[in-house]
Amino acid sequence: MPQWVLDLLDSLGAGGSTDAAANAAKAVPEIDASSGALALAAIAAGLLLMRELRQRRAA
Repeated sequence: MPQWVLDLLDSLGAGGSTDAAANAAKAVPEIDASSGALALAAIAAGLLLMRELRQRRAA
């Protein structure tokens, strides 16, 4: 692989390794419990909003 490609990958945080598993581990962000709970709360709020809008349209 040309050096400029390795430099670009390194500057983007992907690293210059050809090991796919090592690059995948760097690319996947860690999700902790509070982030997961926040995501579930956002989904639940969206579902409740959709339900409320459908009820208002039906009335």
